[in-house]
Amino acid sequence: MTGAFIRKLAPEHGKVIEGIHPPALEAMMTYGWPGNIRELHNAVEHGVLFCDGDMIEIGHLPHELRTHQD
Repeated sequence: MTGAFIRKLAPEHGKVIEGIHPPALEAMMTYGWPGNIRELHNAVEHGVLFCDGDMIEIGHLPHELRTHQD
């Protein structure tokens, strides 16, 4: 699902993003997602907007994902 969001959102924001670095993906996979798909979409968009390369890194994700505890 994140790949589909990236393919849609990156061009909308003038970015070329290949994917998500493993630590960022791990943070996304272990997060509880209380807002479900809308929250996931917003998190990916946040990552796209803050990404300054071709991969979304942990620092590009919203604060909640970077700081949550399992």
